[in-house]
Amino acid sequence: YYSTIHSPGSLHTYTSFQRNSCTGRLLLQNCTYSQKTSSIRQLAPESQDTMLYPVEKYQIAHTAMVVVGAWIPSLVLFICSLRFVRSQKDPARSGFTYFKWALFMFSGTAFFDVCSYALQIALNHIWFHIIDDESNYLGSELQGLGISLQSIQIVFHFFDMVTDILVMIMLLHLCTGILIAKSDRTNTVGKKLRLVSYGAAFVLGVITMTVLGLRIRYICEALYGDYEIAQDCALQNRQIRFTFNVLIFLVSLVIVACAPLIKRQSKADKSLSWCSTMLVGASIVWLLRTTFNMAIFAASDNLSDIYGDSDYKLPYIILEVVSGIWPQFIVLCIVFAIGLAKEKGIWSRQQTLKDFERSQQPV
Repeated sequence: YYSTIHSPGSLHTYTSFQRNSCTGRLLLQNCTYSQKTSSIRQLAPESQDTMLYPVEKYQIAHTAMVVVGAWIPSLVLFICSLRFVRSQKDPARSGFTYFKWALFMFSGTAFFDVCSYALQIALNHIWFHIIDDESNYLGSELQGLGISLQSIQIVFHFFDMVTDILVMIMLLHLCTGILIAKSDRTNTVGKKLRLVSYGAAFVLGVITMTVLGLRIRYICEALYGDYEIAQDCALQNRQIRFTFNVLIFLVSLVIVACAPLIKRQSKADKSLSWCSTMLVGASIVWLLRTTFNMAIFAASDNLSDIYGDSDYKLPYIILEVVSGIWPQFIVLCIVFAIGLAKEKGIWSRQQTLKDFERSQQPV
């Protein structure tokens, strides 16, 4: 039997192997996909029937933290954000439109993260507390849970990557909106930022769809096809996902570099100074998230061999919430606060793009 304890935030897996035959080929592939072998049973308390294993405690804590600190609040925030009506076409309102989509995708990310961990807890409960070393039943249940877990993780990672893309576009549009509200002379800079946001979004979107296709093909090959092809898909998926993390990190660096410059230019205007300060805070928090995702992936995943990964520590399961999921939600909360400040914010300072471009034409 194999038991997969998967950390959806960064595709890491602990595995536990018993001498009996594997109950299903997909579960075998789940383990070899990340090859995070660990003697989890050795970490268990002496009374294995009544007490939880350490990994189960971490998973339950992770699930509770996501539900209370991300999923439910994001649903409430999304309902409240529906009041942001895009009555005009300007960069600021476009940024808040992307904010609503990012918040919707983040809610889905948190939901599928909770579903994924619920399945992992169920798998571990069967593995640790129901099946003994000599039993050979519940094989179909384990395989069914394994298939469901992999399928949910595909959706989770897709939502997570799309959320990053939308947050990137949102922050760049807010930068453009503040610049345009400050001075008409920043039109060229604003257009460049918009082009950067859409160009980067296109590249990252292609990468996201590639990762999605590789994950789907991996499951199909693991179940019904060639295991060697499944291994190749797993390795390619890992390399491309790391490329995505690096690109997102670089974009976040650009935003962090631009935000203080925008604040310096708008410090004379109190309302714009407040918005730019909030933008600086959001960009720094997002940089922390992108840095963590890239660093944890590089530290624990072998990009040349799926069997050569380093150990993935159990506390990382909690760290992924604190440094991965919560910072994303904090960024969305900061942008929501900017959107609420209609009196001192950038809402009333915006022109439509046509009016703005008309004002730039010589008389």
